[in-house]
Amino acid sequence: TLTAAELPNLGYLVLRGRADDVAFMSGVAGVLGAPLPTRPRSVLRCAAGVVLWQSPDEWWLLCARNQR
Repeated sequence: TLTAAELPNLGYLVLRGRADDVAFMSGVAGVLGAPLPTRPRSVLRCAAGVVLWQSPDEWWLLCARNQR
């Protein structure tokens, strides 16, 4: 059985950058408090929300809508 439900009041931010760009990766890690995941299908849970790896240069940050 599969159940689908909307998760209300979520904010979505798309982060785009290169994983080999030290300035980008350290800047984002400084804001999130942890480094971005760099392995396919990996997830990071942090104080800001949940970061989902999408591709080598794209991550999604899911957070509370009022914290976007």
